[in-house]
Amino acid sequence: IVLLKKAENNYSSLVFSFAILFIDWWIFAMIAYRISGHSSAIFWTKFLYVSPTFIPSALILFFKVFPSRKIIVSKKYFMTVITPNIAIIILGQTFFQLYQLYTVLVIKKKE
Repeated sequence: IVLLKKAENNYSSLVFSFAILFIDWWIFAMIAYRISGHSSAIFWTKFLYVSPTFIPSALILFFKVFPSRKIIVSKKYFMTVITPNIAIIILGQTFFQLYQLYTVLVIKKKE
């Protein structure tokens, strides 16, 4: 919060704040996963797979912006950096849906 308050005029602080936010998001997801019951474990597992992918993206953007403290990131560069995040979100959701379908059709059928 302190970094976001001071980041009003400083783009590098703003980008670094997002990196810290994503690290905090990952830590929160790990804690929630470990204390959650079986019913909500799948929900928190999704967060554990998705949240760490944003950390390198935010740090790459920070390293690009930090020395000059100016916005020198083009839209093409930004999209190149966040494309893996989008792919992991989509593929991760698809994987979990396929796993749930497999659980219903194969595992419960054996029981």
